[in-house]
Amino acid sequence: MKVKDNSKLCSCGGDRQLFYWDVSTGRVIRKFRGHDSEVNAVKFNEYASVVVSAGYDRSLRAWDCRSHSTEPIQIIDTFSDSVMSVCLTKSEIIAGSVDGTVRTFDIRIGRELSDDLGQPVNCISMSNDANCILASCLDSTLRLLDRSTGELLQEYKGHTCKSYKMDCCLTNTDAHVTSGSEDGFIFFWDLVDASVVSSFRAHASVVKYSSLSTALPSIMLYLLLILIHIYQWSLASPEGFEFCKASLISDFLYGLHFSCKMGELEGGVTSVSYHPKDDCMITASVDGTIRVWKT
Repeated sequence: MKVKDNSKLCSCGGDRQLFYWDVSTGRVIRKFRGHDSEVNAVKFNEYASVVVSAGYDRSLRAWDCRSHSTEPIQIIDTFSDSVMSVCLTKSEIIAGSVDGTVRTFDIRIGRELSDDLGQPVNCISMSNDANCILASCLDSTLRLLDRSTGELLQEYKGHTCKSYKMDCCLTNTDAHVTSGSEDGFIFFWDLVDASVVSSFRAHASVVKYSSLSTALPSIMLYLLLILIHIYQWSLASPEGFEFCKASLISDFLYGLHFSCKMGELEGGVTSVSYHPKDDCMITASVDGTIRVWKT
């Protein structure tokens, strides 16, 4: 996870630590220690002054990036199983857990709200308008929740998600939902009626993570695979960023083509993040390295 000006980034892993990096020099500024097991996810707050981590040890921990202390400034340990994913707003921490809950912590008033989905949650993401939470569950279902009330708004099915942490997100216009699948497919659903707008086979192996970018002339979907390769797919259409409109569904379905092979890494790739404006991306891999790619 990187800060808004892309000068710093934070990574986590199986060694129970968080690494706070200077992007330009590749130097580790600070290491945060405190989790009792592997760390599953990290997220900066709006001002990049605090980073929140989600751990296999059933806890969330907040760390002060401006302080020289390596101890957490807050620990939330009300979960009954591994915390897999975390999102932040100005005043709230939202987390998804294998215990089947999506929990919201209002840090201003010290209030916790819990929405029980009845299935292990392996990833959550927030809509661009911040009104909804999308949760990926291990029963091969994505669930869309109203952030303020916890109401279940829609369910998205068709992909396979039973054994892996499967990333999910909404497109930049919040018109479509996307996720990878354990059978190597990538799915796009209509947000409102949950119909499958498009699905295509990206690889023979599991597609665990995906990231959408509109920073380039055509919309690029970066696929993060359990394989040791990174691939970049182009969803080009005559009207560029407007591919989500119904009139361009045909371009979306048939205009898909393989763009290029980004590179090879030793072992599995574990995370990907794209630059919001420039044509580059960051990946993390099982070999313990973070790489910046020019796309």
